[in-house]
Amino acid sequence: MPPLSLFRIAYYSPQLGLKPLTLVISSVTDEQQAGNPFKTKRIKGQFSGTLANVEQEQGGYNYHIVGKTTQINGDFNVLCSLR
Repeated sequence: MPPLSLFRIAYYSPQLGLKPLTLVISSVTDEQQAGNPFKTKRIKGQFSGTLANVEQEQGGYNYHIVGKTTQINGDFNVLCSLR
C-alpha cells in the first residue's frame, strides 16, 4: 500500500467543486524589524478555502479527489523586507 500523502493543494476546478483560496489583506503598515537593514512592511490578513489531494486518472484528462478535502481558515501577521 503506498504511503498516504499529507500534502494538499488549492485548486480551481468547478467540475470537482473546488475554488481558489480566498486571501484578504486587511492592512499593510511600515515597520522596522530589529537587526534588519532593509525597509520592512507588516502585512496582516485572513485566508480561507478548501484543500484537496487531486490525481489524474491513468491515460486520461479526468481528475478526481483522493481522500477527504481539508477546510482551512486562518489569520496571518508577517513582516516582509523590501530590497
